[in-house]
Amino acid sequence: TKELERVIVETEKLDQLIGQVLALARVDHGAPAPSHRTLDLSALVGSLVEEAAMEADAAEAALTPRIAPGISIEGDPSLLAAAIENVIRNALRYTPVGAAVDVTLEPAAPGATLSVRDRGPGVPEGELPHIFEPFHQVASARSPEERGYGLGLAVTAGAARLHGGSVTARNHPEGGLEVTLTLGRSPAAA
Repeated sequence: TKELERVIVETEKLDQLIGQVLALARVDHGAPAPSHRTLDLSALVGSLVEEAAMEADAAEAALTPRIAPGISIEGDPSLLAAAIENVIRNALRYTPVGAAVDVTLEPAAPGATLSVRDRGPGVPEGELPHIFEPFHQVASARSPEERGYGLGLAVTAGAARLHGGSVTARNHPEGGLEVTLTLGRSPAAA
């Protein structure tokens, strides 16, 4: 049974990697997905926070969502979900036991702003401009066994661009890393 459990874990990792590679390829080709439509971003972020709450509990961390209701934008729900989930999961990985990850969604002309702040070690200033590049990994972040593939934040950056926005990261003055996504047009502005 230990061998079976190991196979299941490795299969899940491989599935995640394949999903990220496919999402990155989709983003890099620059064409909006056929499922571009009006979506309730507030509900999407809320459901992603709920899903991540189990992971937060397991890591003995907390999620503190501040999600403004009723924010809608034009977009691809699956691509936006992958982009936002990447940022939330990264924040949970780096947040120490007993600390919180803040997830804030606010309306912003002409769309919305989503900020995710962890309480981890932050990123060396010289690496901040590169963390959204494909395959970039912060060398000091974790042990080699714990590192990802450097695709998640590249997917996030591409998804933000496809949705008329951008993504930035900064070391928060009070500690931790804060990643902010600005997402494009609301349905009324489209």
